[in-house]
Amino acid sequence: MKKSGFTLIELLVVIMIIGLVSTLAIVSLNSARERSRDAKRWSDIRTIQSAIELCINESPNPPAASATWNGLITQPCGSGRTMADFFASDSIPVPPTSDCDNPPTAGGDCYMYCQEVGTDNYVLFSSYEGSPPAGGLTGTIASYAPATECILSSDQRPTALPDCDLVEGGTFCLGTL
Repeated sequence: MKKSGFTLIELLVVIMIIGLVSTLAIVSLNSARERSRDAKRWSDIRTIQSAIELCINESPNPPAASATWNGLITQPCGSGRTMADFFASDSIPVPPTSDCDNPPTAGGDCYMYCQEVGTDNYVLFSSYEGSPPAGGLTGTIASYAPATECILSSDQRPTALPDCDLVEGGTFCLGTL
C-alpha cells in the first residue's frame, strides 16, 4: 500500500523558501518607505523655498524666522500679503516623522529655516535617510544666529547650526549659507 503526502524534508524546504521570500519583501518595503519619506522631504523643502522666493518678490527680504514653525505662514511679505498666500494649504509642510533632534543632525527628521536679519539671505535645512537630491548647498551654516534667526519644525530654536553635506543619510540645504 502506497502512502501519499509530503515528507518532512519537503515541508521544511518549502517553509525555508517562504521565509526567505518574505524577508526579501520586508527589506524591499522598508527601502521603499525610506525613499517615500525622502521624496516628501524634497517636495516640502522645494515648496517652502518657492513660497519664500515669491515672498521675496513682494518685499525686499525673506520672511523673518518666527517663534513657531507654523508661525512662518503668517509672516508678512509686503503689499498686505503673508506667506499663507503662497501655499496651497493653510499650513506649512512638516517632516514625515516627529523625530527632530536639537541641534538638528543627519539622523533626525527636522526642517529648519533661518533668515539673516536685514539681508535677503535665508537657508532651509532637511535631513535625509537616503541620498539627498543634487543641487543643494554644501558647507557650514555659519552666518545665522541660531537663537534669534532660526526655527526648527519642532518649534524650537536650534542650539547649534548643522552642516549641509549632501552625503548618504545626510543633510540637504537650499538658500544662502
